[in-house]
Amino acid sequence: MKLYLATIAIVIVAISWCSGALEAEEVDTSLALDTVQVAVNKAKIMRLSADADVVLVANPEIADVVIDSPRLIFVLGLQTGETSLLVLDEAREEILHANVMVVSSLGGEKTVSPSGGTIKTTQVKVLRRTEQTTLNCAPRCSQGNPVPSQ
Repeated sequence: MKLYLATIAIVIVAISWCSGALEAEEVDTSLALDTVQVAVNKAKIMRLSADADVVLVANPEIADVVIDSPRLIFVLGLQTGETSLLVLDEAREEILHANVMVVSSLGGEKTVSPSGGTIKTTQVKVLRRTEQTTLNCAPRCSQGNPVPSQ
């Protein structure tokens, strides 16, 4: 399964370079990173401050990493959720430890996270017979107040 996901990730990156279909944003890892945010089916470019020897994503069902070179990696959003990204050098010293937040690729409003950064939220409306419920997703969905439909 992991080999299958890695193959898909490589194909996605190759297609994006050829057609520009995959939007990639670059992240500067020389700055202190707390959270890396990437949308589903999108990628972030990460240039590392030192050569990576070990790159680990805690939950590969949420995000994946493609290693282009020892100092260049791509973080791919697979499904909404949160996971951790750890990068170690050859001496097993930590280069990067970041929370990866994968959010829906749909547009949304920006809200302020408890850590002070901004994260994108998406609102989803669920219709059940005569009730309408709005869910705010960033990346997990929480239920708003039901609103009767008209």
